[in-house]
Amino acid sequence: MNPLSEQKEKLKDEEYRYAYAESFLNSSIATQIVVLREQRNNMTQEELADAIGTKQAGISRFENINYSSWNIKTLKKIARALGCRLRVSFETFGSLLQEDQTFSEDSLQRPTFEADPVFQNAPVTQEVPVDRPPVNKDLDLARGFFLSIQGEDLQELTMPLRNQLGTPRPKILEVAKHSLRETPILSQLLQAAKGQSR
Repeated sequence: MNPLSEQKEKLKDEEYRYAYAESFLNSSIATQIVVLREQRNNMTQEELADAIGTKQAGISRFENINYSSWNIKTLKKIARALGCRLRVSFETFGSLLQEDQTFSEDSLQRPTFEADPVFQNAPVTQEVPVDRPPVNKDLDLARGFFLSIQGEDLQELTMPLRNQLGTPRPKILEVAKHSLRETPILSQLLQAAKGQSR
């Protein structure tokens, strides 16, 4: 049995599944703090501690993979001090297998806002390191674009989107349905797109 199949079997046990997920979460957070801190011109623990208003021993504790008393408020402070944003989401256990396989220093690095290619007049479709397995670039672009246009004139804004994506309307609608299934803007977007197709 290969390691992936073996891990899938182990994850069928509920106790193991939740223990493994928590352990992976703690390891991921602690490791990413270290990776980002070092990516920021080898920022020291003391410098990060000063930036978030704590002591060096606190940062040392946060960077310990066995630490598990995280709170969102502290993580937000750390994210800000490291020049990035905090994202918290609920995920499937299947994605845990993917995250485990792609876990590496490179996968944990993030550019600061100032170095973010999206804000450097780079092409919108340029690949940016993300903390999840690679997905369809059109889907990511559509998700960001659609979420940014709430309250705007959707009919006018669907044309630039089609031009940016270089895809026909049916593909955009497919991306929209897949990406924004639960958001109120989807019905407005679909109505606007249908109106343009007449």
